[in-house]
Amino acid sequence: MCHMDLKVQLKTLDLIVKIINGSMDRINLVEYAPQKVVFDRESPYEQAFLRATPESVGISSRYLSRFLKDVSKDPLINMHGIMILKDGRVISEAAFAPFQKDLWHITHSMCKSITGLAVGLAVEEGFLSLDEKLVDIFRKKTNVISMVRLKNLTVEHLLKMSSGIIFNETGAVTENDWIKAYMESGISFEPGAEFAYNSMNTFMLSAIIKEKTGMGLMDYLKPRLWEPLGIRRVYWELNPRGIEKGGWGLSLCLEDMAKIGQLYLQKGMWNGVQLIPAWWIEESVTKKMDMPENMGNGYGYQIWMGKRPGSFQCNGMLGQNIIVYPDLNMVIVNTAGNNELFQTSRMMDVIGSYFETEKFHPDKALAEDAGAYRELQYVQEHLKCSVPYEGALNQHGYLGGWPGKKEKVKRRRTRPDKAARPEADAIRQLAGRKYVLEKNAAGILPIFLQCFHNNYAKGLVSLEFAKEQDGLLIRMREGDSDFTVPIGFGSPAYGRFNINGEPYEIGTVGEYTADEDGTAVLKTELSFIETSNTRTIKFFFTEDGVRMVLDEIPGLNLIVEGVSSVIGKVGAAIVDVDYSQYKVKKALVPEIKGVMERR
Repeated sequence: MCHMDLKVQLKTLDLIVKIINGSMDRINLVEYAPQKVVFDRESPYEQAFLRATPESVGISSRYLSRFLKDVSKDPLINMHGIMILKDGRVISEAAFAPFQKDLWHITHSMCKSITGLAVGLAVEEGFLSLDEKLVDIFRKKTNVISMVRLKNLTVEHLLKMSSGIIFNETGAVTENDWIKAYMESGISFEPGAEFAYNSMNTFMLSAIIKEKTGMGLMDYLKPRLWEPLGIRRVYWELNPRGIEKGGWGLSLCLEDMAKIGQLYLQKGMWNGVQLIPAWWIEESVTKKMDMPENMGNGYGYQIWMGKRPGSFQCNGMLGQNIIVYPDLNMVIVNTAGNNELFQTSRMMDVIGSYFETEKFHPDKALAEDAGAYRELQYVQEHLKCSVPYEGALNQHGYLGGWPGKKEKVKRRRTRPDKAARPEADAIRQLAGRKYVLEKNAAGILPIFLQCFHNNYAKGLVSLEFAKEQDGLLIRMREGDSDFTVPIGFGSPAYGRFNINGEPYEIGTVGEYTADEDGTAVLKTELSFIETSNTRTIKFFFTEDGVRMVLDEIPGLNLIVEGVSSVIGKVGAAIVDVDYSQYKVKKALVPEIKGVMERR
């Protein structure tokens, strides 16, 4: 291990220790500057796909209804949004409450494939070649030792995830100069010899685009990709030196993700114009590297090979996917918030069971089925409005299955009046209460997002419950900032937070109930609906106090499992791995007590 890699690992250990000990005020190892922007809801959407009935392209509406029900009821999938295209037309689309299909969503590593498109354009335009060596491109960032160590490392090795570079994603939260750290890193194998997934390879492709063209990815792609596709609402996070992260950090709307998939399907052609060279698309989706079966089916140029013959996939962690089936002329796009890192996942198993079997091969239109199509529309609408809590589901008559039309109408007529609903109890019993909280390091923003955005919590100070019209609000103070959280009962409530200068759209749902001991409990989910992440908070009320239990979805198992790999052999000699995992769990799922403030 070289000096730079040891330095990064020790910094990462320091970060873990600070999270464990709640030293959030001293945690910023990377320079922080707010950069997230507000989503523009006013700008008109451009170049929307045509919509069509599934039957018109040879697929049964009932088949798609069953598929949506299956993915919605599986907690391991935690779907946020999905869109299905056949023959260039949308045949099904759904958002899963409280997420919204017309709002952008983080893509995570899905965007690596878009960075790959930018590299193909730069090659076609003569800015670079695949056999160029990184020590030549970044000569000013390369010392004498690295000139020898990385002498064989080329652009193509980055595209194929075969660089062997040790400096990886953990460096993003500990280092300010990623190019320097990458170029001074050691290697674990000779470039090209093995597949080793590393998002810093893709960041370096982004850095190469800037070095070679003088433009960042966003500016370079604007006239070449974004504008021709009608993609106006797009945001790409920058690293501390102002370079697009490349391998993650891109937010797109669901339909714009589908445009990327359709562009791949059409071999770079859009509205009669060859936006991306066809040869580059073909080369990208040809398998270059094998990998362990538990990771996937092979890798091309910044894109994964699919299980169905000829298919391929732009995949991002936590369940973000653009799946292209050329033989079916189909594209499936989805966003989610599960614990999966790569394409092998429960979600892909379910998708595969519907669309990757030999039997599934629609080739001619079916007779229109108005009843089945209405059912599909109802299922899609239900997903947009449904909530995850059993009490709320039961209140709306959805518990135990998907009601038919007659059952739904009947239950609507017998629905209890406002005064008898659980939310009325919550408002009546909680409104006006204020609690002062014990010292803590917790925050509203999930720790997963805190680390990714370098935006760390300052500790919750107090909370107050208030009535607004017919709803319940929770006013929380974190550090010296105040947040107002609207709670949706039965259907989501929406709002926006400004956390250390960065805006976050939220959707919330709640349930007011009692635990097995009869203690009043308010269960809430605060979904950061532009991301894959949700903060859950349970409030347990006593006569003069409150106990809060915070958790997040996804993240706990994902982060805890990663502690051992991050700590590594060097860290294991410094800290106790098992104890560190225990302490990380305590930090990720904190319990905070508060005392009621008497007035």
